[in-house]
Amino acid sequence: MTTVSALVSGLDAELRRLGYKDATMVWYRGCWRRMQNFFAARGVEEFSLDAATAWVDEACGFCGKEQAGSLRPNDIYLFRSPRCWASTRRTGRCCVAITVR
Repeated sequence: MTTVSALVSGLDAELRRLGYKDATMVWYRGCWRRMQNFFAARGVEEFSLDAATAWVDEACGFCGKEQAGSLRPNDIYLFRSPRCWASTRRTGRCCVAITVR
């Protein structure tokens, strides 16, 4: 079982290792905090890509915007965040080079 808090800690360290700038880290940490709150409100302790994807959709209406072709860069950044978590859980490394078409 990989807890949400363990993933956040590991992902934070990984992005710092990769040289992410402080301003970027502030943005990601805010996303992670909101995602953690979403998980906690639903009693979810273990990371789930399905639950994280539901958070993205609730946070920005991702699915509707994707279908309408109206995604903005910040929507895509939100979409990347759960995939970062999943990658970190699986490999210990973050793979954020995900393209949304």
